[in-house]
Amino acid sequence: MGLYLPDWLTEPAAWVGLDWPQADEVLLAEAGQAWLEFAVSLMPINEAAEKAAVAVWAENDGPATDAFERWWTDELGPRERLFDDYVAAIAVGAALLAFAAITLAVKLAFIVQLVQLVVIVVEMVIAGIMTGGGAAAAIGAQTAAIRVAIKVITQQLVKFVTTVLKEALQRAGRLFKRSRYDYAPDTMGPGSVRSDVRDDTPGWGPAGIPGPLKREDPLYAQGPWSKYRGENDPNNPDRAYYPDTVRYLSKEEREEHRLVVQDGKLITTDGEPFDTADASTLRSGSDGRAIFAMDENGNLYASAGQEKGKFHHSSLLGGEPAVAAGEFKVKDGKLQYLNNQSGHYTPTDGQIVRMIRELQRQGLDIKGVDYGSVR
Repeated sequence: MGLYLPDWLTEPAAWVGLDWPQADEVLLAEAGQAWLEFAVSLMPINEAAEKAAVAVWAENDGPATDAFERWWTDELGPRERLFDDYVAAIAVGAALLAFAAITLAVKLAFIVQLVQLVVIVVEMVIAGIMTGGGAAAAIGAQTAAIRVAIKVITQQLVKFVTTVLKEALQRAGRLFKRSRYDYAPDTMGPGSVRSDVRDDTPGWGPAGIPGPLKREDPLYAQGPWSKYRGENDPNNPDRAYYPDTVRYLSKEEREEHRLVVQDGKLITTDGEPFDTADASTLRSGSDGRAIFAMDENGNLYASAGQEKGKFHHSSLLGGEPAVAAGEFKVKDGKLQYLNNQSGHYTPTDGQIVRMIRELQRQGLDIKGVDYGSVR
């Protein structure tokens, strides 16, 4: 049973018009814990399934075995589905635990405010008796102040639930949705891309360059960190890098930075092989590295330049979440090296692996590619 309002505070609550939160933090915490336990239970299942699947193509040969391996390892295959379920279960559990903690904190804050109000009223009543009623006239003002404080606390709770928690649960929902998609392994060849996920926008890129990917089943993406929110708003005095303002690319401008996979290489929308020989980044300097970021549709964007406070990884995606981001070296379209160097998105090694799998699914040649983790 969650924390309830003590009986002796019900009347003060009525003075300020307080609606006691109906959410039960105990039940929320129990539900969150159950989801996390479910996530943990999936780990041995995932490991056993992966071990059995690998054994199939390790011990057998032939077209059927190759088709099975493609099906299992595809971005919408069982390997990724099981991983998505694991991540989604953790996200739901964490969101419910956070909701429970916030609910308890709000209830405690309400009680503290009401107790303060009772103390003030008692003091003023006593003072009013002693002074003939002069001090008691201020009770109304104090009640109004407490009412404002409680309103602010309530607004903060609502904001948290409708932004942070909503986003977390929506992302979890998208991951669970992915596991319900039907998949036909014989329709997919190595490195192929479904024709129904391309947004072939007329006039974008020369002949032969496909439009941006548009997926009904978005890839898992996250960030940038909350401290960078509003970094592109020149009227935001609290923005990161103040007094500089980070530039966010428009949809049309992003197209100039988009890379596509053709013949195993990374190609610009001008039809030329991408090359980072003259590129530089804030972290690596003029070392022939460019910054990159992949959006939730699997589109890869890159820039040969990066400028502190003005152009970052978030610029490439217009501040939207990224599957992964970092630095890479590309020579004549051939990917040679990449890392997860991004302060805005701080991707894990696992996120980089998921991005590479997506690029490989699109047909990118990843033989000989080196990877360097910065965290």
